[in-house]
Amino acid sequence: MKRVSLTICLFALVVLSIGCTTAFASDWYYVGTSDDGNVSAYIDNASVAKNNREATVWVKWTRSDGSQMITPIYYTRHPKTSTWLYLAEYDTQGNVVDSETISYYEQEARPIVPDSMDEGIWYCIWPY
Repeated sequence: MKRVSLTICLFALVVLSIGCTTAFASDWYYVGTSDDGNVSAYIDNASVAKNNREATVWVKWTRSDGSQMITPIYYTRHPKTSTWLYLAEYDTQGNVVDSETISYYEQEARPIVPDSMDEGIWYCIWPY
């Protein structure tokens, strides 16, 4: 009888612990593909931090050969600009081949070009 009670208690503990864990998963949302078809862009919906003036979004750029680059990008609403903060490049096997933190004094706010992939990401953040 003790063995059955112990088994039931352990089972209940396992079930409860599974329901109480926090998941830290990415939620990649497809934005679009470049005109030449060589690069596709995705944003991580789970990491978007925004308000009415600014936003920071993790963006994944996937090349046609399977390699990737992931970077957080800081966007401003007015004027429409984007600033890269960090980048990590991965080969087709998922191994890091390069990474760089862009220092504050090297960060450059660039205007968003109309009809660009950057503008597509901007409209995912502020669709209005």
